[in-house]
Amino acid sequence: MSALLVYLLRTYPDGLDGKGWNVFKLSFNPSLPWDLVRENPEGLDDQPWSMYGLSSNPSLPWDLVRENPGGLDGRSWSMYGLSSNPSLSWDLVRENPEGINHQPWDVIQLSYNPSLCWDFVRENPKGLNGKPWDICGLSCNPSLPWSFVLENPEGLNGHPWNNGALSSRSYERNVPGMNTKNARKR
Repeated sequence: MSALLVYLLRTYPDGLDGKGWNVFKLSFNPSLPWDLVRENPEGLDDQPWSMYGLSSNPSLPWDLVRENPGGLDGRSWSMYGLSSNPSLSWDLVRENPEGINHQPWDVIQLSYNPSLCWDFVRENPKGLNGKPWDICGLSCNPSLPWSFVLENPEGLNGHPWNNGALSSRSYERNVPGMNTKNARKR
């Protein structure tokens, strides 16, 4: 699909109707050719890139963020978008725990991020920069391993797990204690 988009953008730089492409929507497109962004950091056709769209784009190459921590063309990355991006590089977060370009990570969005690295949570049980993990976000995170809950049955930092969110989670694989005398049967 990205080859088709590259072809269309290069063959029809003014769009199929001659009015130009919608750069805002292109910013969110996972097939966006990132060399186009690198070559045109200001955007296309006098339309700036949506920094939220680029930041939350699941195909965002993380080296682009590393090489341009201040953003593109004077516009900062969206920390909400980066923090909620399902392809977030947790190495980038480890390398920059305070955030990017003096903007802190959105810990609430990190908590809900389905690609959350649970070893990172183990390494930083109190959250980041004085901002605690969002316990509701952690509780309903689809990647939450039950072993993590059982390692921390009281929750994190005095914040108990959200039982409503945990109640809706499926029990997958082997849950420690599942075969003990008092364990609930499925």
